[in-house]
Amino acid sequence: MRWGIGGSKRAFTAERFPGETWQQRWQRSPAHGQHIASQGWRDAFAAWARPEGRVSRRETLLVGVLALLCADAVRPDPEFLIGSRSRHLRPALETTRDPEGFARLRASLPTNISAANISSGLKTIAEIMACRGGAIEDIVVGDLLLWQSKNPRNSNGRIQLAYTWLRDLGLFPADAPHTLFRISNRTGQLTPADLVDRYELQCRPIRDLLVAHLSHRSVGLDFTTLQALTISLALRFWGDLERHHPGIDSLRLPAEVITAWKVRLATKTVRKRLPDGSFREFTEPRRGAIRIKTQVRAFYLDLAEWAVEDPGQWAAWVAPCPISEAECSGRKAEKQLKARMDQRTRERLPALPTLVKTAERGHHAPRCTQRCPARFGFQRAW
Repeated sequence: MRWGIGGSKRAFTAERFPGETWQQRWQRSPAHGQHIASQGWRDAFAAWARPEGRVSRRETLLVGVLALLCADAVRPDPEFLIGSRSRHLRPALETTRDPEGFARLRASLPTNISAANISSGLKTIAEIMACRGGAIEDIVVGDLLLWQSKNPRNSNGRIQLAYTWLRDLGLFPADAPHTLFRISNRTGQLTPADLVDRYELQCRPIRDLLVAHLSHRSVGLDFTTLQALTISLALRFWGDLERHHPGIDSLRLPAEVITAWKVRLATKTVRKRLPDGSFREFTEPRRGAIRIKTQVRAFYLDLAEWAVEDPGQWAAWVAPCPISEAECSGRKAEKQLKARMDQRTRERLPALPTLVKTAERGHHAPRCTQRCPARFGFQRAW
């Protein structure tokens, strides 16, 4: 079988680099692992091509590789693209891979940013798409951290730009730090103040109160529990109130305010991938709603109890608790959890005989002492 590249009359012989996908052939080719900035991959290709009688122009090679990247048929290592001076990669990916995503991103960019910074940030996003696959909405924080680790000296500024743009576009979790710096440059555990400042609370006195409360509680909590408590109090509770009631500055909450908050807390919006590859938002019940209410109730009760021991620090913040004990009952949640577990068991029970037969067949089958390339190679079908 012969495969044309870049419209060249000379064809590429796929049998010389065996594999079921273009990615597997790429990984067995001279270009794999080479750095495009140093032109190493072109030198390696030329060294292979001359004995084969395959001499291609530089432009033909570049167009061929660009076509494979646009089709998401080949995903090179980050080193292959980092430092590239290509002026065609970003426009080509923007036009062919995700025009809607780039248009949405451009529309959300700040108006006071320079054209050079826009070009630099968009190029970084295009490079990540080329190496990781998918569209803009498929980029995760780990992709940006990987890109920064591969080229920490020269890419930090544009990586930070790309992170901020994608975060503001709503592609990362709600509790994602405001900048990538807080992820990539921190060492050790964050302090309660650092945890609270993730959510950029507007009311400074309430922010200081939450920091003091979490610092007091942190003595008897592990860090994971402290993080979860911060999310409940600073993000799900007070952060949500500030978003829907700007200017709020008191823990004495009117009935209509706390009722509206409980309604919002009961559900959450999630993005799910559909069978056709597109994404859609769904509203579903929040399973942790009772836990969050319990933690908010404990927060109010802690302030009332601590005010007796140290009125100078806590008494000013004592307020009626807006959540009753009955609302924190977990009986209903426990029943729902058991119902979900039982339903999963019923769904999987018919497959148990097949699982047992497969396990027995694998147990009695002779062990393979040689690695199978198909197992350790690129798995996704293009």
